[in-house]
Amino acid sequence: MSRAGTIPRRLALRWAATCCAVEPGLDGLLLFDLPSAALPAVASSLIEALTAGGSALAPPRLVRLGSHEEEDDLWSSLRPQTSDGVTTLIPLPGPLVRQDDDPILVVVVPDLARLSLAASRAAITMLGSPTAELQRHGRSQRWSTGTYWVAACATADVGQVSEHLLDRFPVRLPARSLAPNVDPVQRIMRALADAPEEPQVPVPALPPAWRSVLQRGQGGLPVDDSAIERAVALHNARHGMRRPLALLRLARATARLAGDPAVTADHIDDIAVLTTMTESVPSPTPSVAVTGPTEPQAEYDRDRPAAPRQDLVERTGTAVVEPVLMAAPAEALPELTVTALMPQAYPEDGADPEREAEPLKLPWQRAAGRPTDRGPIVGTMPARSLEDIA
Repeated sequence: MSRAGTIPRRLALRWAATCCAVEPGLDGLLLFDLPSAALPAVASSLIEALTAGGSALAPPRLVRLGSHEEEDDLWSSLRPQTSDGVTTLIPLPGPLVRQDDDPILVVVVPDLARLSLAASRAAITMLGSPTAELQRHGRSQRWSTGTYWVAACATADVGQVSEHLLDRFPVRLPARSLAPNVDPVQRIMRALADAPEEPQVPVPALPPAWRSVLQRGQGGLPVDDSAIERAVALHNARHGMRRPLALLRLARATARLAGDPAVTADHIDDIAVLTTMTESVPSPTPSVAVTGPTEPQAEYDRDRPAAPRQDLVERTGTAVVEPVLMAAPAEALPELTVTALMPQAYPEDGADPEREAEPLKLPWQRAAGRPTDRGPIVGTMPARSLEDIA
């Protein structure tokens, strides 16, 4: 791979998972429009990269979250235990709590828009944080996070997700065209014939060069000032510094996989086009470049920009203004507007909010009725009355 931006389309999912294992801070991978059934293949790619790099001393533990989890299901719960005729409640750690010798966690979220409130709050707490702390059921525990999140979300449902939760995922990749369309009739026929189900996404093997980078485990590459300036210039300052920082980390991981000695502005442009953070980058040649998804076996290569098609120009999409270079003063350069159909890395910026005003707060509850109406009283000490919960 001579350039960081030249990544075969068939390796796009493998590349995103490998970058998360290579670069610290890339602990969240969000795939837009990827079928939920294809998500386990991406999680397996991440687990393989973590194991190959030695980041996981033991096989990582897989946790799947959906729409039904509550606080007790995630952090800790109480289990009654009887000893010598005395019943006590023993707190049990939940699946998101890691002990000192526990393996790395890989949390899979098939549909981020359907994630429960408790799980959404857990993701915001853990993503991007090196440590986590739990104070619950009379116990206080602090541990190294060591958790990676792999989630899928439909672009049409982005308005239902909290912007704070979306902002926590540093690696974003439009994946609509990365997974083949599966015929449901064929799946049913294979199930009736007791035939093994074929994988939704045939993820290719880890390239030997990438495996060598993972095994070396070297530190981060130096980043040029031009790369930092370019990453900041590609993002609106009102969204904060999470986005340019994530772009720089992703470019540094890709530069390591490519074997480059340092991260330059070219790496930033390559990753911006690859993840559709921007439609195109300035070209030194007098041509108008339209960069976007091509045929399934095509490669992301900004050295070979695709020529704009007339049918593409006439359809609705994101307008890209590119100057036509010619021997004329800069003030007199005409502009050519080319409409390019391509997904955005941050679709929440243009999506209508379809959520409540405060989606991460617990709903207001009103106490009604007597204590006996809400079930038996459970405690660790004998109660003196129905109102005594001590």
